[in-house]
Amino acid sequence: MRTKTSYSLVFLCSVFACAAVSSRADVEPTNKSKARATSANPASKSGAPAELLKEYGETEDTTEALRIREPLRPWNVAWFHFNDKFYFWLVKPVSTGYRYILYPRFIRVGIKNVLDNLAFPGRFLNCALQGRPRPTGTEFLRFLTNSTLGVAGVWDPATIWFHMARYDEDFDQTLGVWGLPTGVYLNWPVVGPSSVRGTFGLLGDWVLNPIVNTSYGTALSTINTTSLGLNEYETLLKAALDPYVSIRDAYFENRAKEIAE
Repeated sequence: MRTKTSYSLVFLCSVFACAAVSSRADVEPTNKSKARATSANPASKSGAPAELLKEYGETEDTTEALRIREPLRPWNVAWFHFNDKFYFWLVKPVSTGYRYILYPRFIRVGIKNVLDNLAFPGRFLNCALQGRPRPTGTEFLRFLTNSTLGVAGVWDPATIWFHMARYDEDFDQTLGVWGLPTGVYLNWPVVGPSSVRGTFGLLGDWVLNPIVNTSYGTALSTINTTSLGLNEYETLLKAALDPYVSIRDAYFENRAKEIAE
């Protein structure tokens, strides 16, 4: 079933990628205001390379808003509203009930730590694929430390005792480091904001880290994270004049910043 789903997703992505390429010459890029009610692009302040800024319609000496290609806007808007209802009607109520069942916060923090520890293969391999030896070594040491001293990852002594930061690298970032363009913006049901490159990145993450990227692992991670108040979706909505544009722009800005760092 998962194989058929993966093939279907690749087929859909290919169709929309072809449609985006064929429509690109007819679509005028749009300039949007930055999410979180600011006008400056964080990519400009983070030392992003000129070629990365150029991809987003920006140069090093400007603070222009991101230029996002979106020929499939009706599709994206429709799934944005679906995902919004999905969050408020299902994810949030389930997370609230989950929080009452596992009321002590330290239990849910422990579950988060275990899931983060299980996600080690993806982070480790993406750091290696990006040619970053120090983060690769740090991820390996974090995994050994938390799997032993942290009792299978329930606790996080790597961060608390040894101050080893976690590198949340994914395959979309790896593709970006390799120089692949983001492509047009896509909004997928349940998955949420993405792009052509980001969609292939999700498939790569599933291959590199199948343990936590199953449907069950993703659902548990989402519900547990939301129960801890670490889901930023509602915060973005409250600060947004146009929720759809803010979520979309925040996705592109965060991707640009994470790849540049």
